[in-house]
Amino acid sequence: PLPLAAQQATPTHPASEHFFCFFVETKPAAAAATTTRTPPSSKATSIATMAGVSTALNEMTSVGWSNLVLIVVMLAAGSVNTINTKFQLQTCAPVSNEYQDLTECPEGGEKKYDKTWLNVLFMFIGETSMFAVYLISEWQKRRAEEAKAAKAHALEEEDQQIKVSFDLEDSADSTQEAKAEVPFYTFAIPAFCDVVAMGLSYAGMKYMSAAIWQMLRSSIIIFSAVLTVFFLGKRLALKKWLAVFIVTIGVVMVGCASLLDTEEGDDTSVFGVLMVVGAQGVGALMMVWQEKLVTGKKAVPTTKLLALEGMWGVIFTSTILLVMSLIPGDDAGHFESAPQGLAMIARSWTMVGLVVTFTLSVGIFNFTSITIAAKMSTVIRSLLDSARTIIVWAVELIVFYGIDEGYGTPWKPHSWLAVLAFVVIVLGTLMYKEVLPLPHFLDFLDAYDQQLESEETVCDDEKHVVVPAQHRGVQDPAPETALTIQEKSLSSFLERNVRAEGLEAQLLRRCLVKGSTIVFICAGYSGKRFVFERCHALGIKTVVLENEGSWAESLLKEGIISKFIHVDMSGTTDQIVDECLEVLSTLGDDGITGKAEGIVTLVDMSGPIVAKLCQELGLPGHDPAAIAMARDKHATRDCLRRAKLPTPRTFLINSKNDLDIAAEVVKFPAIMKPVSGAASQGVMKVGCVEEMEEVWTEIVTELRETVSVGGVPFGRSTSNVSGIKSAQVVATSVLMEQWLDGDEVDIDIVLSDGESKYCALTDNGPTVQPWFNESWGVCPSMVLTERKQEELMDLSIKILQAMNFKNGVFHVECKYTSTGPQLIEVNPRMGGGPVHEINRAVWGVDLVEECIFASLGIPARPVIAKAPLACVAYNCTNAEFSGIVDEVPDLSKIAAREDVIWAKVCVERGEQITGPEDGMPTHTVIFMAKGDTPKEAFEKVKKFEAENPVTVEEGSLRCYKRSVTASLGSV
Repeated sequence: PLPLAAQQATPTHPASEHFFCFFVETKPAAAAATTTRTPPSSKATSIATMAGVSTALNEMTSVGWSNLVLIVVMLAAGSVNTINTKFQLQTCAPVSNEYQDLTECPEGGEKKYDKTWLNVLFMFIGETSMFAVYLISEWQKRRAEEAKAAKAHALEEEDQQIKVSFDLEDSADSTQEAKAEVPFYTFAIPAFCDVVAMGLSYAGMKYMSAAIWQMLRSSIIIFSAVLTVFFLGKRLALKKWLAVFIVTIGVVMVGCASLLDTEEGDDTSVFGVLMVVGAQGVGALMMVWQEKLVTGKKAVPTTKLLALEGMWGVIFTSTILLVMSLIPGDDAGHFESAPQGLAMIARSWTMVGLVVTFTLSVGIFNFTSITIAAKMSTVIRSLLDSARTIIVWAVELIVFYGIDEGYGTPWKPHSWLAVLAFVVIVLGTLMYKEVLPLPHFLDFLDAYDQQLESEETVCDDEKHVVVPAQHRGVQDPAPETALTIQEKSLSSFLERNVRAEGLEAQLLRRCLVKGSTIVFICAGYSGKRFVFERCHALGIKTVVLENEGSWAESLLKEGIISKFIHVDMSGTTDQIVDECLEVLSTLGDDGITGKAEGIVTLVDMSGPIVAKLCQELGLPGHDPAAIAMARDKHATRDCLRRAKLPTPRTFLINSKNDLDIAAEVVKFPAIMKPVSGAASQGVMKVGCVEEMEEVWTEIVTELRETVSVGGVPFGRSTSNVSGIKSAQVVATSVLMEQWLDGDEVDIDIVLSDGESKYCALTDNGPTVQPWFNESWGVCPSMVLTERKQEELMDLSIKILQAMNFKNGVFHVECKYTSTGPQLIEVNPRMGGGPVHEINRAVWGVDLVEECIFASLGIPARPVIAKAPLACVAYNCTNAEFSGIVDEVPDLSKIAAREDVIWAKVCVERGEQITGPEDGMPTHTVIFMAKGDTPKEAFEKVKKFEAENPVTVEEGSLRCYKRSVTASLGSV
């Protein structure tokens, strides 16, 4: 399956990253120039009011012929829709003899077409036509994706970060289909609201003119405002509440105009007004629900939303018509008879024309509305809605006085009140849409709203992002100094956009880290070079704190890191922390770097040091207790038991005296391993009681004698190897736990605020026994079903949350056993070896930059491909026996292939290597390659291994390395 929380991104040209950084850097100056507000004069207010409308009018007149046609078509379709509905109610059509009262039409045997719910059915049939528009737009998107993918393959390898963006969709129009689809039944709720709203509206239209009906529908703003506050939990500005109040006055005036022009004793107008206004309340509920669907985590395209609502509307309306045909009434003996309605349409060409144009106008109006909303501002939509009312009223008057008094509506004694009400409603609507500014005497409302917004923005909430001061564009104010409006505005801008999803937001996050000072505690082994190269590419000032003689010192000479500071890493955790704090207290004084803004480690053994340093300096980092729990495998198992998560039988062996009890509790076969360790150091399988003491002794001895270089177990101390004894940083207690059968996997997770933002699974091949040394891996999985993968990823996320991890990159190792998913271990850092390259090649996610973001407190929102960019497999060849390397293969031709990511010889001629009989096997060659399928990629690396052996001289006998290729059947 796709990685959890897979997101889509906005395709962007590589140059846009530089433009976006420039925009962020120049933002404060722009804010300073525009956010200061002074009370305008009366004349200035009038000018601003005219400017707001004229800007929209200018936009309408400068949109080009194609958009102008869209505007005309939308106005025409919307007006026809309303007028047509009224004309249907005024049209007489032949009926059967089942009707008794036929006095309302001048011609005998005719009756006015009064079919409210049948009309609603036609409306939803028209709405369903949007499904064709949705399918066409999806086809166009796929074509665009193919073009972008073709362009991506032409980019250079060093542009990989931007390259992946061409395989992703535009986040602005993204439907986020990489996530789980919104269930079909979800659309039933807004569709039902729409059915009720339109049924009430059409029923109410019988008692008023189409223009009055159109104006009363403006009351939806009132209900929408209330529901926005109470249903969506949003705060509505005071100036918007004022606009709602003005609209309310206008709606009351419209209702009064309708009631005053009603004949004495006729109560139907009151009933009609109440039905239309009530319908807007239901319609507002529908709109709020629609907003959640189109803007939520599983965003739905508007065209798809309308189409599926149309389908549900057809189902609901058909059911209502069926029920109404069973209820007695005055419509040929039924409450509403759909068969009679269809017969009336069939017998009248006028009705056929009205129904056909009505159904078509619904689809055309919806299509043009969506298109205009996408291409132009909501201001234009507001002005067009107002223009519809004018057109409808004008057509009604023209038809009544110039064509046929049977249609349209005359000018009535109180129509002047309706005109005044229309002006008031338009004024309130434009204020609500923020087209018109507040009058100067109400300027205090705007100032009060800005104050509330600023207080919400700068509130000291732990969920808010922590961004270094130099990246906010402003300096931190003194504690007693209030933030200026400019600072609040910029802070609000960053807070919103740094948490956004998509490539543009990721580019912003990359810009924010530029110039930051990041401290690495231990550089790890030389294979971690790519981490420092990526930091250098991001413009980060990197500082490494490490023992003297580390390979990372060469990075300083190359200009890849900014500082290398010698720190004695051979002491206790507290001693190392104290020395690091002393070093960091003067960091930045020379101007080469700044003060430490983030602290990172790439090795397990330095995790506790980093956690304590972050705690002491107030920097973002893991809870030291969580790190301690992850480092102590016994504590990890206890945590899982408390959280009621699956965990195997375990026993902690502190001395030789515990061996018998451990055997009774855990049973056999079992695993014995250090309670804290790294790189599979000291992990061994034990099959019976007789083996236990020997295995336990070997593990403890290895722990006491193994030297760690750069925080990584290197080997037993010799004259050629110097470093820190692992026993100084790793407990010598041994954990015995139940042997877990099944397929092993790696799961890489990115957490932000305690939630998973990325989770991807990689198959692991059988490890080399008894040392559990890695052999091969494949991503996406070719072994596990989607259900099993989801179970493993879900368990991994729950484990991290149970251990109280909040932010960062994690490498979790699990197995899917005969009893379900089980944890092997949690690594609270980015995975080593091929992990970084696999996640980048398959899903386009750079775990290095996500690690850096977490260290600075910047939220993680990685841009994840909605489908695998490639299928990748790697193979680590383990030495079969100890000896001296005689010959190594030339892999230059393989490494030059486009489908090969890695082709590395890990040993040199004349080097002593170790086989499984003597210790942890040496990796001799590593291959990583792409394929169209996981199986193809796997077969490719296995073929490379078989064709490129390393020859090893064992004593006086020369032996060629035998292939350990696993057949696909055994896999």
